[in-house]
Amino acid sequence: MGAERRRYARIAVDIDVEISVQIDKKGNAKVVNISKSDLFLEADLHVNVGNLIVIKLPGQEIMIGASVRRITATGFGAEFGRMSDKHREALSACLTKTGRTEVSSIAPLPTVMIVSDLSIHASLVGELELSGFAVLETKNVEQVLSLISRFNVVGIVSDYIVGGKAMLPILTRVKTVTNLPVIIYSNRYDLPQAEFVEKGIDCFFKYNTCSKCAVFHLNKRISEA
Repeated sequence: MGAERRRYARIAVDIDVEISVQIDKKGNAKVVNISKSDLFLEADLHVNVGNLIVIKLPGQEIMIGASVRRITATGFGAEFGRMSDKHREALSACLTKTGRTEVSSIAPLPTVMIVSDLSIHASLVGELELSGFAVLETKNVEQVLSLISRFNVVGIVSDYIVGGKAMLPILTRVKTVTNLPVIIYSNRYDLPQAEFVEKGIDCFFKYNTCSKCAVFHLNKRISEA
C-alpha cells in the first residue's frame, strides 16, 4: 500500500487545526503537508497507530475524520475517512487561503474495520494492507455504525466477543443497515457459527484459517458486494 500512497502528489501547507483523538482527547496541531488520500500533522498529542482523529479546520464548522497510520518524532500521518462534497469544499477553501493548489477530489482509501479487544490481528492487518486497504481498528462496539458512516468502510472483521459483548446482535444490525461484507475471525470454540451464517456473516477460526486466507475471502465478498 505504500506504493499506492506515493501515487498522490503532496502539497506543502501550514494550517493550524483543532483535533480530537479517539473522540475524547483534544488539542491543537499543524497540517504541514497533504495529498488526495492523507495528511501529516505536527502535534504534541500522544496517538497510537489506528487511532481515530477528527480534524476541525479553521473557520469551518465541518469536521473531517482520519485514521493514524504512522508516527514520527515530530507528529503523525493519517489517512482520510469518507468525505462528502461539503468536506472537500471546506478543505479546498483552507488550501486556497494558504495560496496552495486547490484539492477538489479527496479520495479516501477503501477501509476494513477490525473490531477486537486484543491485538491478535497483527498478521491480518499486514495482509489487508498488502491488499491495498486502510485498516481502522476499534474496541468500542458502540461506535461501529458511526465509524462506518464517517470512513470509507468496505468490510468488517470482528471477533466473536468484544468488550464482554457478543457481537451477533451488533453485526446483524450492521448487515441490516449497510449490507457490508462481515466476517468473524476468532479463536473461540463456543462461537455459534450457524447463527452467524444465517445472518450472512461468514466465520473463520484462527486455528485452521490463516490470515491470508481470511483476507482473500473478505476481498472476494467485497468484490461481490
